[in-house]
Amino acid sequence: CRVETSNVQFVFVDLGSISSSLLPTSKKSTLTETIVLQGRMEATVDMTTDRAGVEISKNDYKLDSERLEIYTAKGANLYHPVQLLEPIQFSLHCLQRVDKNDGGDSTDVKFACLAPVYISISMQNVALASAIATSLSEAFFEDSVAEVEVDEFCSLSEAETSKIELLNSALEQVGDIDDLNHNRSDHPNDISAHDGNPSKQTKQMLKLRATLPSATITLINDFQGMDLALFKLTTTHCVFGGEVDFPVLSDSESPLFGCNVNTSVLAEYFDSTTFKWENFLVKPWEVTLNCSRSEQSRFPSDRLLTTFDIESHQCHVSFSEHFLVSVGAASRMWSVYSGATRQATELVASTTKDDSNKQRLSRSMAAHAARSLITTLPYALENHSGLNASYSIGEEHLQLPSNSTRFFQFDLFPESGSGGMRNYGQDVKKPRAVTVFVGDTEICIADIDREVGNRHAFFIL
Repeated sequence: CRVETSNVQFVFVDLGSISSSLLPTSKKSTLTETIVLQGRMEATVDMTTDRAGVEISKNDYKLDSERLEIYTAKGANLYHPVQLLEPIQFSLHCLQRVDKNDGGDSTDVKFACLAPVYISISMQNVALASAIATSLSEAFFEDSVAEVEVDEFCSLSEAETSKIELLNSALEQVGDIDDLNHNRSDHPNDISAHDGNPSKQTKQMLKLRATLPSATITLINDFQGMDLALFKLTTTHCVFGGEVDFPVLSDSESPLFGCNVNTSVLAEYFDSTTFKWENFLVKPWEVTLNCSRSEQSRFPSDRLLTTFDIESHQCHVSFSEHFLVSVGAASRMWSVYSGATRQATELVASTTKDDSNKQRLSRSMAAHAARSLITTLPYALENHSGLNASYSIGEEHLQLPSNSTRFFQFDLFPESGSGGMRNYGQDVKKPRAVTVFVGDTEICIADIDREVGNRHAFFIL
């Protein structure tokens, strides 16, 4: 069996933003916030049976992805896409074998990523994903059943009491007959634990293999009024292997396992004063982890032995106080958002106790409102020169009157995905340039990110 799909989209919508746009008191419609998962898949399933064609002896599953990506967007037409996961290619292979002769079943799972992985996650993305996950969990799992008030205890009548006594005596007679038949054991053909030939219990073995050539994760703080990167973690040559052995399918036996992980880690932090990436790990950090749970070989014992073995090369760490300030600011902003969300949901829960559906919808709207309070401010230009001015961003030319402030933003950098990619520091391929016109004077700012860190700059008109 083979199934091949074209470009398939799974759109996860925040119910709070949808409900806010449908309110009758809303003067303008609000674009819904969504997380989109899309890509092309190809799945293959092969089943092998015995000669009689009755029992399955082997199952072979394969899943290949060509362009699997994740991005955020707004509105039904998915405006302003921002990439979270760049398109990746991976292959997943699962092979199940059923052996009736020796009673052993094995499952081999292999995963291989065929291209580097680039992930970019911001704090607003985490807040949106948390809101969507909460809405999904509340939609699929109903709330606990409300307690029902029980009337006062009423004594049974004489007729009801006599019926219960007759039923109890009848059950006791049936139990005596079953005990008598059990003691006779006149069935030598039955297979049980008393005939000295117990049924053979099967065992299962699970093997896992995973290979990842390179993966880069960038953490972004967009709760602070500006869109600033925090941290970037890169792993290369990541190899994982594991094996889990279930000796007997019973509750008394514990599974045996063993796994090993080998990778090389490189980390960088973003310095907001210089708008550059600085090395957090001066050299790549190579780590090897081995863990196992098996029977003891040195000493005779029935207890299992669990071991963890970590082999690490030297770890050279370097950071400045600006990194600690950035992490502290991000932590405080997240605490502000969490507190606002908690207060909003508690207020909604106290006002909508009777209707559970209305309570779920109101909680989603409250979380969306709390998330909207903390927004990312774009770039801004203020004119206090007393003269009318103008500015241009790319091909767009806009006016900047005296004693006014104009907000603007730059388009994201197009990469291989459907949305734009957020790049910072040395990863920026094209600097963000702004040109300001004051009279006949033209002021060119080649890279506005670098100018943000400077206290002042002057130009002669």
